[in-house]
Amino acid sequence: MKIKLILSICLLIASITSLVFASAHDEPTDTVISETDLGITVENGRIYIDVKDAEIRQVLAEISRKAGIQLTMDEGIGGPISLKAEGVGIEEILGRLSESRALVFQGLGDDNSYRIVRIAACSGSELQDKESPSLPEESAAPSSASGKKTPNNEGNRKTYDSKGRLMYEPSELLVRFREGTTEEQIAGLNKSLGSRVIKRIDRLRLYRVRIKDGTTEEEAIERYQSSDLVDRVERHALRYAQSTTPNDRYFSDLWGLKKIKAREAWDITTGSSDIIIAVIDTGVDYTHPDLASNIWVNMEEFNGEAGKDDDSNGYIDDIYGWDFADGDNDPVPLPLTETNNKQDHGTHVAGIIAAEGNNSIGVAGFCWKAKILVLKVQPDRELYMQTFAIIDAMQYAMDNGARIVNCSFGGEGYDESEKAEIAKLMDADILTVCSAGNETSNNDTTPVYPASHNLDNIISVGASTDTESLASFSNYGPTSVDVMAPGVSIKSTIPAAAYTAASVTFETTTCTATGMAFAGITNDLGLTSTVLNCHLGYPDQFPDGIGGKIALIKKGELTFYEKVSNARDRGTAGVIIYNNEPEIFTGTLGIPGNWPPVVSISGTYGLALLELAIETASPVTATIVNSAANQPSSYGIKYGTSMAAPHVSGLAALILSRKPALSYGDVRSAIIDSVDKISSVSEKIASGGRINALASLQWVRINPGDISGDGMIGLDDAIMSVQIAVGESPPILADCLSKGADVNGDGKIGLEASIYVIQKVAGLR
Repeated sequence: MKIKLILSICLLIASITSLVFASAHDEPTDTVISETDLGITVENGRIYIDVKDAEIRQVLAEISRKAGIQLTMDEGIGGPISLKAEGVGIEEILGRLSESRALVFQGLGDDNSYRIVRIAACSGSELQDKESPSLPEESAAPSSASGKKTPNNEGNRKTYDSKGRLMYEPSELLVRFREGTTEEQIAGLNKSLGSRVIKRIDRLRLYRVRIKDGTTEEEAIERYQSSDLVDRVERHALRYAQSTTPNDRYFSDLWGLKKIKAREAWDITTGSSDIIIAVIDTGVDYTHPDLASNIWVNMEEFNGEAGKDDDSNGYIDDIYGWDFADGDNDPVPLPLTETNNKQDHGTHVAGIIAAEGNNSIGVAGFCWKAKILVLKVQPDRELYMQTFAIIDAMQYAMDNGARIVNCSFGGEGYDESEKAEIAKLMDADILTVCSAGNETSNNDTTPVYPASHNLDNIISVGASTDTESLASFSNYGPTSVDVMAPGVSIKSTIPAAAYTAASVTFETTTCTATGMAFAGITNDLGLTSTVLNCHLGYPDQFPDGIGGKIALIKKGELTFYEKVSNARDRGTAGVIIYNNEPEIFTGTLGIPGNWPPVVSISGTYGLALLELAIETASPVTATIVNSAANQPSSYGIKYGTSMAAPHVSGLAALILSRKPALSYGDVRSAIIDSVDKISSVSEKIASGGRINALASLQWVRINPGDISGDGMIGLDDAIMSVQIAVGESPPILADCLSKGADVNGDGKIGLEASIYVIQKVAGLR
């Protein structure tokens, strides 16, 4: 099988190479193609053709003779073609032939003269063409065969814009019909073309249609243009909001995200909840209101039996991850105290990666929707992390779907077992992002691990400042440190549980409350609405009209999760749960979700509010405040390469959100090869620069092998890959290589890349 595959590839390369050399070395001529007779019919300017394995030059000769159209083509272009079409225009015929032969046709200023002269090639984000030197200066965009002026379709061949976003709805057109056209005529035309109407604006006679499968937008446009019923037809263009800026309260403090063009990247994607990032660190406050919705949850354990290993993975009740240092299922760090002030590190790192964006509170993470897998490896009240726990955590990350592992830690002691485990992550296609260290030293000569392990799936990250320099404390390494990312004065989440600002106010009474873990939050002014008694929170105990109101529910019988789920299902605006004892209490909804604000109060205040709700003739109004996430003490500023690494992890998550099928190598290349070059670190950082989120997402918008940059891998890419491999290059610029045409990462398009493209075209990959 392998021998047959190699022979097939070699034969295909040989045939394409002969075509390449013929087209590259022969000058175009104006010789009229010889005539023959293949039974092609032309009626009223429309062409009917059904040929199989006919010589392309003979087909064009007969069309030229019968349609009265002058057709010329470069010498060296030839070979058999098969084509079937009924009642189409000349441009559709030429378009199909050009597409099947990786050629492009050019109109020569009128409806009756065309030449096939060029091959498309990528230049930056545009499609540039190989011009024939003999083309006249007055050559203009061709008019359609129907006599109508071709609309301005500049860029219509492009699939993505300069930010990597779709420019047009695939397989859709906007068709405006002429005044006086009847519904029957419109329906008949759409039916004849196999189009389906999605929507229409009657007063404008504008129809949004989905075209028939197997028909390109360009083919469908020409078919609509050929009808006298149609006033205008064009592809369905897409528009995007400009420069996404989240409404998070402290976003203005996040200089790093602005510097690396995160806002522009968010115009392309803000992330996906399908991407899991393992944060191996001091633990994470997974109840933090700015993190709770983006915490990974082991649903099998959450819905399982307490005290039982429901998923049989060796960890009992590992709902939110695991504490590998202390050997329990609670990976939340200890509360901060004067003597225990280092436990907020992991929460800070998690916020940089994936604090919920655009939720009106706190900060925005790099990837607004990714899931954080919490893996605690630092023992309570200690400052060290043991590699045994780290290795265990890495295995857990691998077993639970992580695509990225963030390692904001390091040490100078080499550990072969740690390296072997990261190599296993590499085999599992997992990117490992490591902080370079804060000792102002050269990692090339004084390695810091795990950043300095020589493994392809590691990105080692140094810290940059807001003035585009290497931070004074940051380690560096001309070969061992890959990129810089913001690491100075970085604001992010820190454990918030001890700083909950919750209260309930009714009439002249304000009582202290406790916000439920994972509950929705309010702004500082709180939520004000009518209070209705909902008893114990069973589904049938919610009165009519509870929607938009505050539910007052007594503690007991049902779990908090069940009570509040029932309240949420009825559309309540908020929930107050009062104790069945005089004291206040704490509680948790157990899982992140789209919860309303929920606070708990003492039985004493609960009964007082209940009495008012039952006995007062007029409705009782209360105000709930649960604004922990907007308290300054819920956020903190830190410095270090530990802060730089999660910027890279967040960017990697954003890239994978855009294209989940990318390998760790693709993601690594997208980040490293698209940095902003900084002259001051050209000899200190391997990439010579600082990450650029927008550039990284633009890097991945072209698939490996898509040399023409048109969003597809076809025969044109195969021809150009061979042209480049044999030294007869079309006009393709180097940035095409950096955007994905370099399929094997060696910085050039050689024989291996050509074989890859040809295999893709042949359906062998």
